[in-house]
Amino acid sequence: MDRLSAAGAQRPLVLFDLSRLIARVARPAPTGIDRVELAYAEFLLAQRDWEVRFVACAGDRIKALPDRLARALIAWVGRAWVGADDRGATAAGLARVAGFLGVAVPPISVQAPVVQPGEAEVPLAVRLAIDPIGRLLQNPVRLWAIGALEPVIAAAAAAGRPVVYVHVSHHNLQKAAPFRRLKASGPVKVAILVHDLIPIEYPEFSRPGDDVKHAARMATVAEVADLVIVNSADTGRRFTAHLARTGASGSPEIVVAHLGIPAPHALSAGFATGGPPFFAVVSTIEARKNHYLLLNLWRALDERLGTAAPKLVVVGRRGWEVENVIDLLERSPAAKAHVLEAGSLSDQALATVLPGARAVLMPSLVEGYGLPVVEALATGVPVIASDIPVHAEVGQGVAELVDPLDGPGWMRAILDYAAPESPRRAAQVARMAGYVTPTWTAHFEIARAALARLTGA
Repeated sequence: MDRLSAAGAQRPLVLFDLSRLIARVARPAPTGIDRVELAYAEFLLAQRDWEVRFVACAGDRIKALPDRLARALIAWVGRAWVGADDRGATAAGLARVAGFLGVAVPPISVQAPVVQPGEAEVPLAVRLAIDPIGRLLQNPVRLWAIGALEPVIAAAAAAGRPVVYVHVSHHNLQKAAPFRRLKASGPVKVAILVHDLIPIEYPEFSRPGDDVKHAARMATVAEVADLVIVNSADTGRRFTAHLARTGASGSPEIVVAHLGIPAPHALSAGFATGGPPFFAVVSTIEARKNHYLLLNLWRALDERLGTAAPKLVVVGRRGWEVENVIDLLERSPAAKAHVLEAGSLSDQALATVLPGARAVLMPSLVEGYGLPVVEALATGVPVIASDIPVHAEVGQGVAELVDPLDGPGWMRAILDYAAPESPRRAAQVARMAGYVTPTWTAHFEIARAALARLTGA
């Protein structure tokens, strides 16, 4: 065998798990973990020196997906989540925010999505309903019957090719059986990305039972993973402590790789000047995000300043066990006067809204990474965030950090940043010159090197 043929024979086989994207294909907007799985899928599609096969968890087995189906899923979800397939939703989101602030809706200038010959330019949900591949995506019975993975692994092993399975979403990890079977099917190395240990360490901020579920996930990771990628050094410390606390026998390599952010999707120069000062909070509404603090602060601002109080735009869908926050949003006169619950906004709409904010607020009590902090700083928008370890890590000394329990401290910061010529805000803007934006390129350089060590290729 010549050297070229030998190199081809040794080309690693990478099995990437798309289970989460399949489960969330109809979601109008992604969560942070959704974005990570999509980013990995797009990265792997671009690799030429690895053979990439897409897989999904079905019952007690990991099964192979047909390449055409997987690629269609990745393309459609990617287009939908940046708003390219639903300009009406993007325009409606901008109109809601502009109406609340009393400013004109900025002109929308979106690059038209690429439409293949014969493909109607229609929303994702409609295409899924009428397209044969779309119907297959929505029919798990047909989807899971597609293909056994064991012959694929056996063929690669027989050719002496390294095989690595990559999982980046926590999805299905609470069920150890599929992953044990995968490891038993051949010489398969396993790489898993761990996002956080919040349900275990802070069960009060999760749905009932999620602590047990997440503990089972981490037990699976400890048992089967050869490589664990973590999104922050703080997550790495917590994961290592959890392994020691539980007496886990596994000893995977642990690699820190900060998550990147999507490319900007600006529609225009943003909202016109002349509107009231406003702040934004971008996250799912859930207890650990500490919206309750902000809404009580805005009630106090209303009492102190009346109609002169700054505005607050709340971006994100409603989560779980936040009845007190919903009561304030729906029933508080102060919230009705000064707070807009904008719901989910497309990336393109958000990229137009945020540059006009006095700051993005992130008062979370605990985070695994803090993606809104990174996204805001990367686009030059000041950030006031809770003083927790991961925010100190990703904020790089640029973001303003305030204890999440210090209500008066948050009030002072908000009032200072709302001022037209705020020295405190200007100081953070000046600090941004030294901010190094975490990129997906940098993340994948670290991840790729770790995977190469795993495969020996």
